[in-house]
Amino acid sequence: MQAGTPVEQTIRACQDIRKFITLRQVKGGAVWKGQYLGRVVRWYYARGETDTIHYTTNGNTVARSQGSRPCMVLPDALPADIDLDWYVREAREMLGDLGVADLVEGGCAHPRVQMALI
Repeated sequence: MQAGTPVEQTIRACQDIRKFITLRQVKGGAVWKGQYLGRVVRWYYARGETDTIHYTTNGNTVARSQGSRPCMVLPDALPADIDLDWYVREAREMLGDLGVADLVEGGCAHPRVQMALI
């Protein structure tokens, strides 16, 4: 954005999996679809994925893991199912919460910022 590049373009051009990974310590360990993942979990958001990561100890959902896929070993290339649309929406929402307009055709992407600009 600082160089005039829209957020969506920046996200879609990125090929570094580390930029898309969420890392979280899960007290007592975590499981995904019955597979034990460990106490430190890495994941990315995947297209078509609806499951969540759960705490081993009580079965509760690990925060913000809906639609995620574990990525305990970092691949050399981006996974084919990475949900780049999710990352674009998330970035635009964060920018909107900060009152910053994204550089998109037709103005700002976030409704609260659009209203502030009127």
